[in-house]
Amino acid sequence: KERTRNEKGGTVFGFDWVMYNLFLVQGWTAIELPFLLSGDQKGFKTKTHPQFGVDMAFLKNRDLIVLVLKDESLTYKNWTKHNFIDDLQMAAFPDPKIMKEYKIKSQRIILAYNKYEDKDGVKQFENVVNGLKQNTLKNTSFERWNITKIIQEVENNLLSPELLPQELAAQLGFLDQLVQQVEFGSKQ
Repeated sequence: KERTRNEKGGTVFGFDWVMYNLFLVQGWTAIELPFLLSGDQKGFKTKTHPQFGVDMAFLKNRDLIVLVLKDESLTYKNWTKHNFIDDLQMAAFPDPKIMKEYKIKSQRIILAYNKYEDKDGVKQFENVVNGLKQNTLKNTSFERWNITKIIQEVENNLLSPELLPQELAAQLGFLDQLVQQVEFGSKQ
């Protein structure tokens, strides 16, 4: 699924959790998330306010990364059926207050979807991006990350305890530190 949320059986983790942790371990600061972290370490509360195309946003120095997350394939049919075009257009024009407050000099818009695509979907993405580039901040770039790209980024940057749910990440992180302190093959 796209969104992390609490359900009767417990927390259901979406790929938003993976993307959140992927950018955190690379030193980015989250400024917009689709969920609220709970203080009791038991789960998440989904935000109910409109996201305006921005599912997640991260800041580093004066650079902004905006993520548009989709759990559908990138196809021509899905451009309108699942609001790809609307979300991408809204993400391309972030809130001017944010741009001014953080003195943003560049922005990266990433359309991330945990499925694949077809050539017509990619072509439509390229057409829309070419149109948006003419009307956005000068230093705006657009990317698309399919499931293969997401997996590659996770393998390169996030195979660590942080990938797990909060209540397990701390425990595994502690065990990881203990293991690193012991010499391989020693009695310990």
